[in-house]
Amino acid sequence: MAASRVIGTAGRLQSQRCKMIDSNEKAILKRLRLHEMDHPPEGWPAIQMKYLTLLLNIIEREEAISLDRKTRIRQLQSDIREQRSFF
Repeated sequence: MAASRVIGTAGRLQSQRCKMIDSNEKAILKRLRLHEMDHPPEGWPAIQMKYLTLLLNIIEREEAISLDRKTRIRQLQSDIREQRSFF
């Protein structure tokens, strides 16, 4: 029973996280770019972990979208080959 509550909570948190990323992406990237201007590449800027977490979520989402697109392209290429061999 407790495990199902944890899983349900994790799903809601993931959903909320995705909504927050979508609505705040540009602000997050802009804020991180400001840190980039203030600190040398090998420096240790004082940034909040929540911004790093959101940035990682953006990257993971974009990777998933890219993978989905690549999979769809491969499927379409396979379909085209099959249709060409049919004629």
